[in-house]
Amino acid sequence: MYIYKNQLPHWYDYAYTSCPLKKYDGVVAAWILRDCWKVLEAGDNHELIVLPDEPHVCKGHVLNRILPNLQAFEQPIPSDHFEEFKRGWKNDMDMKIGTMSDVILESLDKHLEQFPVDKITEAPEPAPQDSEASEFTSEENETLKFSDAVQLEIEQLKQDRLDKDERVRMLEKLLEEKGDVIKEQEKKLIEQAEIHKESIRILENLLDTKDDVIKEQAARIITLENEKTSQDTLSKLQAINTTLQSEQPVSKCTEIVNQLINNTDKEKIRSIAKNEMKRFCDEANDYSTAVENRITMIQCPPELPEFLVFSAAFLKVYEQTMKSKAPTICPQLLKPEEPEECVICLETLEPEDETKKCEVCNSRNHKECMGDWLKVNRTCPSCRTGIVDDEEFPPLG
Repeated sequence: MYIYKNQLPHWYDYAYTSCPLKKYDGVVAAWILRDCWKVLEAGDNHELIVLPDEPHVCKGHVLNRILPNLQAFEQPIPSDHFEEFKRGWKNDMDMKIGTMSDVILESLDKHLEQFPVDKITEAPEPAPQDSEASEFTSEENETLKFSDAVQLEIEQLKQDRLDKDERVRMLEKLLEEKGDVIKEQEKKLIEQAEIHKESIRILENLLDTKDDVIKEQAARIITLENEKTSQDTLSKLQAINTTLQSEQPVSKCTEIVNQLINNTDKEKIRSIAKNEMKRFCDEANDYSTAVENRITMIQCPPELPEFLVFSAAFLKVYEQTMKSKAPTICPQLLKPEEPEECVICLETLEPEDETKKCEVCNSRNHKECMGDWLKVNRTCPSCRTGIVDDEEFPPLG
């Protein structure tokens, strides 16, 4: 038979050499087989200790006689004596320790003989004389209840953990969705900012264009006003010129002065009259000339002459002497050079292009264009002066 190692100190004193319970080994073994096997069935896996092979099963009254002696050894022996106690027990009592499988099989066979299968899970009613066994079973039942309560609490904690994990997962999902919404809003804001930026650029361009238009319109208004003023002035000048031509102030002055001279014999008066006629006629002629010149200027205003530059001869000797080009004086007053273009194909003349020059108007055009032009026409395309193709009519000599 077998008993639990951790229950052994409750039954045998640590001074095992004088243990008074040796003759009651069979009673103890029978009691363990009958009442303590349920501890093993509940799942306890403590090491079992082998009792003598042929225990004597005692009746209940025998166990009652040894209970007073058992009560003296209910307290556990010290842990530092337990190993020595176990070795002594194994040597003195001629016991052996079996494996767990042998223990279970051997104990189960004997247990099934006393307890049928249909009643194996039911705890037997403790006998009145087996008070300590009943107390032990109650303790084990309390332990089982406590174990069940602990198991339920563990299950509840697991469920709470699962619920907490689910809440965390839901919160993480909400945060992820919120992050996606924020990213989408940021993307829309960036797109709107780009649209606003483009709108601002367009408005700035419109404002710049509007300023240019305003300046252009202002200049046109000034030009129109100047033209209107010029037209008014021209009308007045033309009216004055018409009056001068119709009234003939010089002829009238001469006629009036001659009448005075013919009606007087005084030389002094005649001299004054002649001087006045000369002065009046000269100033009248100057006035008429000034009116005509002003009318001509308004109708055909003269072009402003180009600002002077150094001659080619001076620029050449300057560069040869100073080893650098001569500086330009007042470059802002110089007329910008406009690129020449071929009047036939209307393309700009590049320096590397072959050209043909008109000797009359000095205009240049592409040589190939001029060749095609002269096959049909015999005049310059710019000044309409007669010209011939040098290849068709090469110069003589």
